[in-house]
Amino acid sequence: MPFNPALNLEAFAVQSTSAAPPPMNALYLRDGKYDGMTRDDVAATFVAFRAQTSTNRLALFFHGGLVDKASGQQGAANEYEKYKDVVFPLFFIWESGIWGVLAHHLPLIFAETIFGRIVDHANGLLTSKLSQAQGAQRLAGTALDVKLDLADISPEKLVLTSADIDSFMSAIKNDEKIQHEAVAIARTSNGVDALMPTMTISGALQLSPRTYMSPEVVRAVRGAYAQANRRNLGTAERVDALPFDIGGAISAAWAIAKAAVPVVINCVKRLVAKRGHGVPCTIAEEVLRALYLANTASSIWEEMKRETEHAFCADSAKYGGTAVIEELCAQLKQKPGTAVTLVGHSTGAIYIGNFLRHVDIALRAQGDTTTMFDVILMTPATTMDFYASHYASRVRGIRIFQMNDETEQQDHLMSKDVGPNDPSILGKVYPRSLLYLISGVCEYFDGEGGIGPHAFDGDDMPILGMDRFYAHSSIFTRGDYPSVGQARTQFAVAPPTAPTKYVRVLSPTAPTPDDGYRSTAEKHGNFPGDGPTMNSIRVCFKQGL
Repeated sequence: MPFNPALNLEAFAVQSTSAAPPPMNALYLRDGKYDGMTRDDVAATFVAFRAQTSTNRLALFFHGGLVDKASGQQGAANEYEKYKDVVFPLFFIWESGIWGVLAHHLPLIFAETIFGRIVDHANGLLTSKLSQAQGAQRLAGTALDVKLDLADISPEKLVLTSADIDSFMSAIKNDEKIQHEAVAIARTSNGVDALMPTMTISGALQLSPRTYMSPEVVRAVRGAYAQANRRNLGTAERVDALPFDIGGAISAAWAIAKAAVPVVINCVKRLVAKRGHGVPCTIAEEVLRALYLANTASSIWEEMKRETEHAFCADSAKYGGTAVIEELCAQLKQKPGTAVTLVGHSTGAIYIGNFLRHVDIALRAQGDTTTMFDVILMTPATTMDFYASHYASRVRGIRIFQMNDETEQQDHLMSKDVGPNDPSILGKVYPRSLLYLISGVCEYFDGEGGIGPHAFDGDDMPILGMDRFYAHSSIFTRGDYPSVGQARTQFAVAPPTAPTKYVRVLSPTAPTPDDGYRSTAEKHGNFPGDGPTMNSIRVCFKQGL
């Protein structure tokens, strides 16, 4: 099974011999609707919960969104074995199909000649500028090879001149590898109209089979090449029949250079504002945004978030989340005080937020204003603003398991390995975690258009599960970022020095007894199966928060 940074099945301390949890303990959904089951199956699950006597606690599990169905089933089977004696688990297993798209796209994008060459050119320019800003001589190697201290970089020290931009564009225009690839892209490209009948949000918007660059960029490359060869258009019926022409190659590369200008401009702005994610990752994020936005995580992520909301549409005969809320409300009416814990990993935190909003409405409709839920989150991928708006009611307490920022910076996205000695090429292209990618690329549409301190939110969106946003209080102030300030004040860092129901456990923790505050996960996808984390969750189930 290929490595999935969203859920590492190999990391589970408990490995079930079953490929899925018992049918009674699983809810299968696709785009919020039942997937191979019915409303009656949900009712049967709650009948089974009331009939058993081993536990009075119900636990609803929500896995992350970048998980395929088979992985979701296997992960749920492993968790079922670990927790079945302390809770009655119900696993929301939702098949979005989106990870398949993203897992296919990113490695191919990272391997594209044009992506790599632009990263190299931006890298060389920024490393030189940063070295000059620090009063140092040009460092050997590139920003991918050396560490630069960005703490004292200020606007007056790091200045990007028009000459710098011209040099960057000329380097791209005169790069023979980019020229040849740009010509190949132009000659194999189609007009955008050819894609319209089959275009989908989660699919690839490819105008050329050679690249995942956004359609507008490919269209510019195609147009530049055709314009440069206009004298040959009379003899060639199609662009792919045009002969190779050095003038056309330079024009096509120049179209790419113009599209790439925002890369270095935005990198400098972000680094000066302390909103960068390290030099190599900031460059990669800006290249993705400038040249590949339509075919990277931004559009895909938005669709995935909508799927977590669709589960709670009005008709419970079609939508499983609504059916669970109906059954849960009936259970709480029949037996008030039934203990319920919500457990979410990654995007599961968004699912839980939508659940809380809808269950609150349903409970109030039957006169229930007192029912509260325990919430356990592992590396939650929700924005701070979403958390503030969706977790404001029905929550008794929250335990978050997440990495400290130093560890998260060593979690290489597309690799099983961590740290500077990671042998994976893909790991080195983006040597940060999945949450860094979500913050830096996926949440672009929610953050774009901000002004003042929020001007970089589309590039560096505050995420609940990232320690970075709690730690940098001078950048993400309570006045400018109320939701970040709220979370920073609300959550104590484990082990808490005073009784509190809101605690962040920063992994890896020191070896201590299983007190509910232990975790050793060092990768985003390892938390659900990490032994100490699972033991801590068992403590939370037994004792409550």
